[in-house]
Amino acid sequence: MSVSAESPVGGTIVTPVRRGGRAGAALTWTAVTPFAVWAVARVAGLERGSIPTQLMAATPYAAVGSLIPLLIATLGRRRVAAAVALLTTAALGFGVLPRALGTADAAGGRPLRVLTINLLVGKADAYHVVELVRRLDPDVLSTQELTFGAVGVLDALGLKTLMPHRLLEPEPDASGSGLYAKHPLQPLTGVVPQSGRNMPAARLALPGGPVEIVDVHPHPPVGPAVAAWQQALDTLPPASADAVRILAGDFNATLDHVPLRRVLARGYKDAADQVGAGLIPTWPANRWLPPIITIDHVLVDRRVGVRDVSVHTVPGTDHRAVFAELTVPSPLPGAGAVSCARVQPSRARVLSHPSRPGSSRPRSSLPRRRCQPGTVATIRLPGACARRSATGSGASRSGSAHPGIGSRQARATAPPRSSGHTLISARPSSRNSLPTSNGGRSGASPLTTTACSPLSRRTTLASGSSSSMATTSVPGQTILSRPATLVTRRGVTRSNPATTS
Repeated sequence: MSVSAESPVGGTIVTPVRRGGRAGAALTWTAVTPFAVWAVARVAGLERGSIPTQLMAATPYAAVGSLIPLLIATLGRRRVAAAVALLTTAALGFGVLPRALGTADAAGGRPLRVLTINLLVGKADAYHVVELVRRLDPDVLSTQELTFGAVGVLDALGLKTLMPHRLLEPEPDASGSGLYAKHPLQPLTGVVPQSGRNMPAARLALPGGPVEIVDVHPHPPVGPAVAAWQQALDTLPPASADAVRILAGDFNATLDHVPLRRVLARGYKDAADQVGAGLIPTWPANRWLPPIITIDHVLVDRRVGVRDVSVHTVPGTDHRAVFAELTVPSPLPGAGAVSCARVQPSRARVLSHPSRPGSSRPRSSLPRRRCQPGTVATIRLPGACARRSATGSGASRSGSAHPGIGSRQARATAPPRSSGHTLISARPSSRNSLPTSNGGRSGASPLTTTACSPLSRRTTLASGSSSSMATTSVPGQTILSRPATLVTRRGVTRSNPATTS
């Protein structure tokens, strides 16, 4: 059928009617709609239940597949459908493409090599595991599905010599895990709540400063275990300002799953994603089907640099090993920072200033005092932050920030420290002195220091005349301070001389 009209110049103009218009539109929207729904679910984190959660792992393939409905809508001149298809492809592409491009900016620092592998309930070829460790020379090895038998076989093949330090929690089933290391490991308790599978955490004594390692292995999101899987990921510890923390293992999640994206939002970045290796699949391996999804990860503190990430196939296991070459900031984050507390009548406020680069500890020959493990030095005094540490016979120069505070008291809480020891040195000030317990001035008195107190203890400091003090907040390093008069919770005022540790 056609529509005709008279032409002003003679003749008839015939406009053919497009056949199959409704059928073509229906076909176009049928192709566009599933990918559009996928994009909305991915961006908004709407996957619910076992099947949608497992399908979300295939988002990289959906991003590529979304080009097909875009082509169909464009060729069919369906403008609305083409616009929707274009937005769909853009949304999926922006979530996937950065993993292949990489955004790494490898910072300088101490090298740290991390290797993680799922042993498939101890069935992985132990010889190849040990050879991989010998070839890659990691500082720490994170294992999942570690069994008692696998521990013995790996040690017999030489792993005990290569990595003599370990924190192992093997089990006869898939819930076992273990950390091996070249450097001493200190167990950390309470970092990861119990979730049905062992996920040990330890502090690695890396030269230059400790690093915290968590071996991650939640339940897979299959059937009713979806809730346990999500809970395990939600309870993983956030990045810490006091210590570099690394999560390595089999997360049973890709970067498209919202629980893992929430983990990243708590201060982490995916090492493979940083170097353009985020789309290299790690599961399933050694099957008739090639690896198709990436569920094994090394998540690092955002302050950590990533040099390279590689994936290695090990016979006997259905997971590929992930090896990350990292650089940990040296000195540790917080090193070289000078902290002081400016105490006002109603509140205490902590300020930070960078010290001169290259000075790992303040230059001073003053006596030192060492706190016991599990304690920190409570050193909070009124006044402005000292710009220069006391050296020789002089003292830190500092002006009064709050004149007239007099004998008022303010309460300051000791912040938690990642290390159990803190060194303190102190020198009296001739310009700004504090009242001592006998009512005199401490300007010409022997050295005084604050006391060591438990992490949870609150300490009250008396503010005599306006003064200040500066401390380096590096755990285990020397801390310089101005003289401190300590008022205990019972109201007893003490002024202790410094002792040599």
